[in-house]
This record gives sequence, structure tokens and C-alpha cells, in this order.
Amino acid sequence: PAAPDSPETAPLVADRRAPLALNQLSDDALRNITGIFTDVDGTLTTKGKLPAHTYSALERLHRAGIKVVPVTGRSIAWCEVIARLWPVDAVIGENGAFAMRVDSRGHLATDFVDDAQTRARNLERIREVGAEIRRAVPGSALATDQA
Repeated sequence: PAAPDSPETAPLVADRRAPLALNQLSDDALRNITGIFTDVDGTLTTKGKLPAHTYSALERLHRAGIKVVPVTGRSIAWCEVIARLWPVDAVIGENGAFAMRVDSRGHLATDFVDDAQTRARNLERIREVGAEIRRAVPGSALATDQA
């Protein structure tokens, strides 16, 4: 590979300024945008709620053909709500563990980073850790809103 500051990579690494907000970009730059990845909590939402003006902005982006993909640490169940009810093209959840979208037939499609066998092993380990915590911490319990 080329050295970090070689001429082959210079355009990728030469500009180390902080990213600009969309309203700071030129019209020419805005015309070239085909998609946006965005955080959810505190970015799209305010105090845990999705304001109407934000939902409306998501709808306008969708109508303009701009792909929008929220990225969140939230659970798969929460991401299903986003994928089904928000005007977005997909959602990445559980800090990158999966991507979820509604396909052209209206069915929910989920692509996981790990295969089914790995996820099953991880779930078993999570259950073991949960049991250890319940034994070690009097009064602790598993959450009831997520399996």
C-alpha cells in the first residue's frame, strides 16, 4: 500500500478539517450527495422523541432520492420500529451488529455481521453472564422488554 501521505492517497488524507454541516456545503457539493448516515439519539431525536420537523426532513430527503441510514446502538426491536415507520432506507443497529431494511415486497430484511452459529454462541454466553450477575447482585433481574 501507498504511504499515508503519498500522492496516491493525498486526496483521501490531505484535508483533516472537521466535516462540514450540510448547510455549509456548496450547491455543487450538495448535488453530489446520494446518501446520509446519521446518529439517532440526540441527533435525529430530542430528549428521546423524533420531532415532526425531523420526520418531515427525512420524508423530503426520501422524495429527493437521497438514501438515509440511521446508525444506533439501540436494540434490534427498536430498529425494527425505525425501519418500518420512519422514511429511511435502512437502519444499522446494536453498534453495527446488523443492518435492517424493508425490502421491495414490504418484508423486513436483516443482514447480520455474525453468522447464525456465532450469534447463538454469543446469546448463550450472554445468558450465562446474566445468570452470574443475578447470583452475585441481590435484587438484580433481566430486562423484560428484550428477549
